[in-house]
Amino acid sequence: MKKRYIILLAVVTFFLLTAGLIYSNRSKSSVEITSERFEQMLSEGDIKEAVLVSNQDMVEVTLNDWAKQKPTYFEELAELSPLASATGPHYRIKVGNPDIFDREFMEAQESLPQSEWIGYQVEERSGYGSFLLNWGLVLVFYAGIFGIPIYVFVRSGHKPKYTSEDLISSSGAQENLLSKAPSAEKLLINFPHKLGDRVIFTPIEEITCFFAQDNHVYLYDVYGKERLVEHTLTDMESKLPAQFIRVHRAYIINSHLIQEVKKQPGSRFAIKMRDEQHKEIVTGQSYAAPVKQLLEI
Repeated sequence: MKKRYIILLAVVTFFLLTAGLIYSNRSKSSVEITSERFEQMLSEGDIKEAVLVSNQDMVEVTLNDWAKQKPTYFEELAELSPLASATGPHYRIKVGNPDIFDREFMEAQESLPQSEWIGYQVEERSGYGSFLLNWGLVLVFYAGIFGIPIYVFVRSGHKPKYTSEDLISSSGAQENLLSKAPSAEKLLINFPHKLGDRVIFTPIEEITCFFAQDNHVYLYDVYGKERLVEHTLTDMESKLPAQFIRVHRAYIINSHLIQEVKKQPGSRFAIKMRDEQHKEIVTGQSYAAPVKQLLEI
């Protein structure tokens, strides 16, 4: 085996071993606490940032720099990985119902001046999201250190020669691919809407429909709750993912939550949605064509 490939194999093996060790210790990236202690942290103004990871029923907590010097926090954070201790998140808490968490989150800060109140972010992550969040910089560092040598070794052993015809053909092929490349579709995971002086994020997959009533537009979710939205249905048609279709001048529905369709007189359809109330929506006559195409009727 050529020397360059032996070195390449050694570098890749070292990188994978390092990443494996980091991943095996990811449980030390934060300390789990109770809801009571979380509320105490809030009431004392120790929290800098809170992130609700909605698909993991978990809240990640990052402390203010001055709060980390408190004896209780200092001793606990000493057990964490160096990167997690420096940047956070430092603590985590399991939550059940996001609505209950939202209410308790605001109530815990009532003893503080409103100028010191903090909000929280809502995110969805994969199983490795937390690992990448805490160790992403380390992996990028190793990739930079070892990536350049790997590239040099591989390129030094493979230097293909191209003719002018090859270059012309390659250039034409690239232009052809670029001309046929589809435009990137928007990826909207959570839909933001105001609730008083706060902004609430509702997961797209939990939205049954949007509907217009009395010159207002409302969001209707799978739990039967209605939320006021500051957009027109026409505006949202171009912003929502393709799974949302207009079935009536007053309704946009989530096609992923259709449970049942019944044919009605006059080119209409009665659509029953898959929510707790089994909401039924009758399509408008002029919207029959897109509904037929969607349901392949």
